[in-house]
Amino acid sequence: MKLQLFFTLFFSVFCQHFCLTQQQPSAQAWSNAPAQASTAYTKQWTAYCNPAIISTVDTYKIAANYVNRFQLKKLSTTSISSSIPTKIATIGLALSHFGYSQYNEIQGGVAVARNFTDRFHVGMQFNYYAVLLSPTEGYKNTVIAQIGIISKISDAFFIGFHTYNPAQTNIELNLTEKRIPSIFSLGTSYHFSDKLLWLGQLDKEIDFPLQWRTGFEYLMVKEFSLKIGGYGNPFVPNLGVSVFIKQLQIDLNFERNPTLGINSICGLSYTFR
Repeated sequence: MKLQLFFTLFFSVFCQHFCLTQQQPSAQAWSNAPAQASTAYTKQWTAYCNPAIISTVDTYKIAANYVNRFQLKKLSTTSISSSIPTKIATIGLALSHFGYSQYNEIQGGVAVARNFTDRFHVGMQFNYYAVLLSPTEGYKNTVIAQIGIISKISDAFFIGFHTYNPAQTNIELNLTEKRIPSIFSLGTSYHFSDKLLWLGQLDKEIDFPLQWRTGFEYLMVKEFSLKIGGYGNPFVPNLGVSVFIKQLQIDLNFERNPTLGINSICGLSYTFR
């Protein structure tokens, strides 16, 4: 019983502090992009990242991600997502879960995106967000919006904008308020060649300092790519790989927080052609 109380208090403090300093809600699936610079990463859409990205591809795709924070199972996030192209727009579906029986966050989202010419893409997503702070209080929920834009400046250069929770929606609890971050992101991607990609991104949460991200992805051979980058102050280095086996893609990313330790991200995705 004491152990359960400890974890409940720990998660309450951890999620308020960690989610804001890392610029994302706990239940959000972390990106497989280098340094999580996902706003202009047109290669792959990750759930709860820029919804405009799903309109840049015209194939049906399904993906699953698992994030392990600091080698603690109770801090893990599991998510699944899919993109479904139609004649009018591309539909994205996403579902994620963070936490354990005494504290958890669930988020389910539906995104709609379409392109206006091949150089301009717009997407919007609505998420049902629910949090369980304790079994006695039960779940509290709300709806959160996301808006995203991708602009193709040239064949090699893209600019993206994404905002999560622009209306600054929060959840009122019996004794306190569960604050949900309002995040505004501006990102760029530049293809030096078919093999080398650079990503840069600036994130601004309403009440916190500006945060930067940058990383590179290098396609060593057609079946394997290497990703390296980092973000933040103190600096959090990132290292990752992607393996391509026909229509299957496997992503492994690792980052090291100098205070808290290692985060590991594993992703699987399959493209139907």
